[in-house]
Amino acid sequence: MKKLCVILNVVLIGMLVFIACNNKTKQQGETPPVTQPTQPDNCNNVCMDYSSNPDYTILEAAVVRAMARDYRNTPNLPDNDAHSVWFELDAMKKFIWNIEKSICAQNCNARDLKLGVRIYYARYPQTGEGAPEPFADLPEEYSGKHTVFMVPTYEVRSNANQDFYMDKPFANCTPIGIPADGPTDPIGLLMPLGKNHGALCPPVCDGAAFEN
Repeated sequence: MKKLCVILNVVLIGMLVFIACNNKTKQQGETPPVTQPTQPDNCNNVCMDYSSNPDYTILEAAVVRAMARDYRNTPNLPDNDAHSVWFELDAMKKFIWNIEKSICAQNCNARDLKLGVRIYYARYPQTGEGAPEPFADLPEEYSGKHTVFMVPTYEVRSNANQDFYMDKPFANCTPIGIPADGPTDPIGLLMPLGKNHGALCPPVCDGAAFEN
């Protein structure tokens, strides 16, 4: 009887060790479920994980320099026109944050709308003293120079993206598009308008890598 109890104890201990080890192996080998980003409840926190998205483009420096040089050598460009435009990183991030926040406020999913940003090439109007706001605060040498501005877009159909007002309420997850013709309301956009930060090169090119 005593021998039987010893044998049973040994078998019981062996079974417990086997179960514990088996569970541990399963825990270590388990792959956590893949979860898709969900729309946050708080529209002030609209950051999502983009670690699985494709990386940015990598080009040889010689190719980039040639591209910049070819643009500067475009015939009929005004003398000393701007070759590049600088944006503060926080300004760009806040612009994107405002776009996503405007969509979240309507209980819509930003990824379903396939949001984007369209960059328009433009020229500054009159700047400096006597110019209308907000251009009165820019240096006078900015007048007539190339610049860019950005507006948000959403996909209306495959390969078709509509500019839209990000500060207007809308229904059925369809943002209000900016018309191509006719009058428009004031438009929320991103344009280099800050003071004393050298947004255009020229005139301020310190640190620019592709201006020679």
